Formats: sequence, C-alpha cells, structure tokens
Amino acid sequence: MKRLVVKPCAWPTTLADCPPGHFVFEGDLCFKSEYENSDYANCVFCSSGEVFWAGTTTYADRAKLIVQPVIAEWEEADSE
Repeated sequence: MKRLVVKPCAWPTTLADCPPGHFVFEGDLCFKSEYENSDYANCVFCSSGEVFWAGTTTYADRAKLIVQPVIAEWEEADSE
C-alpha cells in the first residue's frame, strides 16, 4: 500500500521568497502560483481554495509571512 506524504523541501522562508508550489502555514497546506495579479502580487491560495491572507491586510505584510515550502511524495506504507 502507498501513502502520500507531505515533506519539507527547503528551509522556512518568507512568502515572497517561497518558490511557486505548495507550502505549509500554521498547519494549513497552501499553494503559491507563479502568476501575479493586477497588483503584481503572486496569486496564493489556502486549502479551502480561497485567497491566502493569513490575517494580513496588505500584500506587503503577506509577503513577510514565514512559510514552509513542501513537496508531496508517495511512500510505501507498512500494512498492519
């Protein structure tokens, strides 16, 4: 049997420096797109599909948040 595991793939970093892809913020799996909106800010989404703000109100404050970049990998799981 296989299971999908989410693993860190880099050191924690600011959202601004986080590469496009998945990241974790306070236990929530989120996604940063490579695309920008009309304010030249990256399009970022939380696990519910809503825009990721994490309690901030400006793009500048959101960019300073510390996030953990992650990757998903399939692993063999022990069958019990």
